[in-house]
Amino acid sequence: GKTLDLVFISDDIAGQTSLIMSPEMWQRHLQPRLKRWCDLIHAHGLKVFYHTDGAARPLLTLVRGEELQPREFDRLYGVYRSRAQALTSLRELAEQQALCPQALGLESGKGRCFAHQVGRCKGVYCGEESQQRHYLRLQMALAEHRLQVWPHAGAVGLREHDAETGRTDIHVFDQWCYLATVHDEAELEAALETRRALAFDLDSYRLLLKHLLPQGKRKAELIRLTR
Repeated sequence: GKTLDLVFISDDIAGQTSLIMSPEMWQRHLQPRLKRWCDLIHAHGLKVFYHTDGAARPLLTLVRGEELQPREFDRLYGVYRSRAQALTSLRELAEQQALCPQALGLESGKGRCFAHQVGRCKGVYCGEESQQRHYLRLQMALAEHRLQVWPHAGAVGLREHDAETGRTDIHVFDQWCYLATVHDEAELEAALETRRALAFDLDSYRLLLKHLLPQGKRKAELIRLTR
């Protein structure tokens, strides 16, 4: 039987006030290995407990579209069309909220940042603001940008019917990802039984937000499906 609930992973990647490497170096050399470990552990239905000493928060990383995991949307923010757009948005957020660009990985260096010198940072790296308070302010600033978690227990269908032609289409989605378009129960059953990797698409996500959330303007009939 199952004897494990989680797997503990440990790395020391930070000192007393900041990371001991740039966020870019962490992304290039350590994140791929950590992701492989986490994917393997999750594949066995287990949770990951990741521990690191030092001031490792906040560590923001950019995630490519093909690497997005809809089940992890509660801790992802965006979505952006490009790396440049994501960094521009983060810089604007830092300026608006007086967040430290060094702590966000937007600038390199140690100690007092340039933003603090011109009154646009509250001094998290020179002892004028605590790491905990800066992290809390970052979380509050990012809250409105958090991605929506899939609001259903499983797959759903959007039924569209053309009264003139008599044609009915059922578009099947799960975790914001398009699965298939079917026209009868046999096709629907086959679509639900077919195992396939979920492929996230930004345009589909934005379109579904309008149809699936309570405040959305739903034009098609929603069908809750079970496998």
